[in-house]
Amino acid sequence: MKKVNTIVVHQNPHLDEIVAVWFLRNFGEEKFPGVSEAKLTTWGRKELSRTTPEMCAMSGTLLVGLGGGMFDDHQDDGVRKDCAAGLVAKYLGLDKLGKLKKLINDTYLADAKCEGELYSKAEEVKNLNRYWVGSIDVERLYAQVEPAILAIVARQEEYLEAKKVFYKAYKQEVGPAAIVAVDKLDNRQFQCVARNMGGNVIVQRNADGLTQIFGFDDLQMDWLAARIRKHELYASQIKPRHFLSGEYLASAGTVPEVPHWHLDRNNLLNGSESFTDVPPSGIPFRELVNLVEKHAWELFQAKADGQDGEAQPKAEQAVA
Repeated sequence: MKKVNTIVVHQNPHLDEIVAVWFLRNFGEEKFPGVSEAKLTTWGRKELSRTTPEMCAMSGTLLVGLGGGMFDDHQDDGVRKDCAAGLVAKYLGLDKLGKLKKLINDTYLADAKCEGELYSKAEEVKNLNRYWVGSIDVERLYAQVEPAILAIVARQEEYLEAKKVFYKAYKQEVGPAAIVAVDKLDNRQFQCVARNMGGNVIVQRNADGLTQIFGFDDLQMDWLAARIRKHELYASQIKPRHFLSGEYLASAGTVPEVPHWHLDRNNLLNGSESFTDVPPSGIPFRELVNLVEKHAWELFQAKADGQDGEAQPKAEQAVA
């Protein structure tokens, strides 16, 4: 094939073709010299009627998702066994890359079956075609969609890395609490991975010292918050000016006297993606994990002893 100078997709291209072009531009240079710099354009039936895939190859034109070429996914009697992105990925060997497998599969599901995680993104691309640029400026459409593709791939890379970290993370079971803890980890997918792998209490501290504790309904996160906030007062050398009751320290949201921790349902957060300017907890990580374990043990021991399970754990109930 002659050096590629043009990539052609059908008018008003779908997410499928945009992903296929992204694969070619980022991974296809070895098999298709020039494709990373090739111009992207659209053709209709008029242009296709004047050529063949062989003629296109001789002129440096690469057809994607149309024209009966190697990347046309509409040739099996209407049965969609693959999509253009999948055909490109398999030809380039990308289907063997873990970081791209989910993108390939989700693109197929969205394009061929109108389902899966990328279906809403596929519909968004259709709306951009219909109500924004249409096929007038396909490069502009590509530029609009590319950041989403990059984010999807980066998220999957982070997810795969989180799975590796999970196997080495600290784990402890205390009654129904399956605690997973990891220190100095900046990975936003770790909580999801830990949940999927059976953890229901995740304690994660990042490299900046900010810590997140994700629990579940029966863990009584309000009283865990009271316990941790009390210890935070000592660890961060905070001297309250007035009496702080256990009920007050168990309050939802942020307690002004202990701004480090924010209680949001079953999540006790020392900072988050939305708020990174929170003072990091002064409680050493191992001590913090011990507090979570102690809380769980006392809580579930109380239930085993026949208490109603709603009583405040044995942690100190107030701070003067």
